[in-house]
Amino acid sequence: MIALSKYLLGFCFLLITGSAYASPSVLFDQGHRQAFLVENSGELDLSRLVDLFREEGVEVTATAEPLSQESLSAVDALVISGPFAPLGKNEVAAVVDFVRRGGKLSLMLHIAQPLAPLMMDLGVMYSKGVIREQVNGVDEKMTDFFAATSGSHSIVDGLDRFALFGAWGVAGRRDDVKEFAATGEHGWIDLNKDGMLSPGDAMQKLSVAVSGNIGQGEFLVFGDDAIFQNRFLENENEQLARNLVHWISQDKGEN
Repeated sequence: MIALSKYLLGFCFLLITGSAYASPSVLFDQGHRQAFLVENSGELDLSRLVDLFREEGVEVTATAEPLSQESLSAVDALVISGPFAPLGKNEVAAVVDFVRRGGKLSLMLHIAQPLAPLMMDLGVMYSKGVIREQVNGVDEKMTDFFAATSGSHSIVDGLDRFALFGAWGVAGRRDDVKEFAATGEHGWIDLNKDGMLSPGDAMQKLSVAVSGNIGQGEFLVFGDDAIFQNRFLENENEQLARNLVHWISQDKGEN
């Protein structure tokens, strides 16, 4: 009996230590008409981002099936990048529940509307159009610019800025949703759709990325999905991607 007790104690110890050192896992949603995929290596795909996850020992999977409590129960984090089709009502509820129970969620917008119901439940609002910037441009396009980082979240560790290529403004509907990147004071949105800065347009500092908590979990919302695509994953954006990997793989409460 004593020998058996020692064996059982040792077996329990192995289970505990094995669980404690299990690799973190991230699921990429690809079931909402995403055009830019983790398994493809085109300029606008996400294969290089996946490589960064795997370099850090993060287990990466992807699904084209509807998101559910069952599918999310097996992973630590969920990435929804660039959906063109909306999540269903049950999917939104499953994702919010996943975060409440301690999961990590990262959203990257290509167009904002498919993620609108989910962002509403997260306490995040979005702009009525993509942002244009008059300073800090990446090239000659007003929609391509560098956003300045702010705050103390680990996602911006070592970064003063990163580049965006067609970003929506995102901001908190609640005080606990915090901005961590924004335009300068001359960012603007073409509200009257005339292609130029007019008196009726909104010109101000505009948030392009936010973080927040629900229950025991955390989320990030980026107003652009291009920032992590293969073509643009360099310099500051590569560092941002590495910070994203670290944020997903680190223990809760380390931010």
